[in-house]
Amino acid sequence: MTFNLGDFSVTTVVMHTGMFEDRPIFPVAFMLHERKFQRIHEDFCTDIVKRLPNSVYGQSFNICTDSEAACSNAIKKAFPQWNIFNCCNHILRDVEFWLKKHGGSKEETTLYKIHNQDILKSRTPEEYSMAFE
Repeated sequence: MTFNLGDFSVTTVVMHTGMFEDRPIFPVAFMLHERKFQRIHEDFCTDIVKRLPNSVYGQSFNICTDSEAACSNAIKKAFPQWNIFNCCNHILRDVEFWLKKHGGSKEETTLYKIHNQDILKSRTPEEYSMAFE
């Protein structure tokens, strides 16, 4: 994820692990930068690759991003075996933005966001189908 901090941005890589009961999140790497260029994110990912043990590099992991193209493209290039997903908060923000752009009312926006949250919370294909319908 990339966060704006005034004149700078910070890109973070964190690891969510199920190895502990509380499933804590561990910081893995941070990058402070002025511009959100893909090349900067590629250099960041390349540096992470250099520091990973060989046994970890080839594995498939799920990674959640804020759907920023520069970051997602850099991850795809450095870690082609990783599965990239968009953060549910950003998906809901995109739904809200799309509805506002297309004249959706406040009530419609609330309803669509609730429906999308139900879909995103689905744990099985059956739950997904019911929420989607």
